[in-house]
Amino acid sequence: MRFAFAVALAIIVVAALFALQNSQIIQVGFFLWRFEGPLVIVLMMTFAAGILAGWLAAIPSSWKKSRQLAELKRELRQKSPQGGPQPR
Repeated sequence: MRFAFAVALAIIVVAALFALQNSQIIQVGFFLWRFEGPLVIVLMMTFAAGILAGWLAAIPSSWKKSRQLAELKRELRQKSPQGGPQPR
């Protein structure tokens, strides 16, 4: 637990230092959309968008594995003897 706390604290400190060093205002444009703000905000939004895209890309695989696991558990319950211990 202490290790996890130390790692979280180190990440927070690094993020704070990163934010302080990248506070200049920049302009980002995409077609007709324009955004003007601190560089750190643009980078954090880009990072968050990447995490969201990765998570959304992983959902179908996760659902497939979940369905397969449920099917295998159902088959195991059907094959086990009625008097024996039931798997969880």
